[in-house]
Formats: sequence, C-alpha cells, structure tokens
Amino acid sequence: MASEAIVSGVVADMAGRLVSLVAGHLLADRRGVDDKLRRVRRLVVRIESAVEAAEARRITGRALLAWLSDLLLG
Repeated sequence: MASEAIVSGVVADMAGRLVSLVAGHLLADRRGVDDKLRRVRRLVVRIESAVEAAEARRITGRALLAWLSDLLLG
C-alpha cells in the first residue's frame, strides 16, 4: 500500500509537470503569434503608405506600375 501511495504521488507530480510544460509552450506560441500579427499590421500600414505615395506621383515605369497594381489587387 505504501508503494502504491508513492507511485500515485509520483504520477500525480509528473502529470502536473507535464500540464505545466504544455501550458507554457502554448502560451509561448501564442505570444509568438501575437508578435507576428503586430509585425504584419505594421507592414500593411507601410505598404498602404507606399501605395498612396506612388498614386500621388506620375509613375511611368512598367515594373513599378505592375508592382503597384499587384499591391492594389492584393
């Protein structure tokens, strides 16, 4: 009976550690996703600014016009 109690305690401790480990990884992944989302949002603002600046100018280069068209169409 004493050995069953010890095994039960060890298993409970290991399960608790495993849950903590998994929860820690999930939270770290979530933080990484949030950081990437913030970065993408900042990039979108920069791209929108570049498109607005390009539209205000007379662009004649075919490569730039194609790039601008791609940005506008998504």
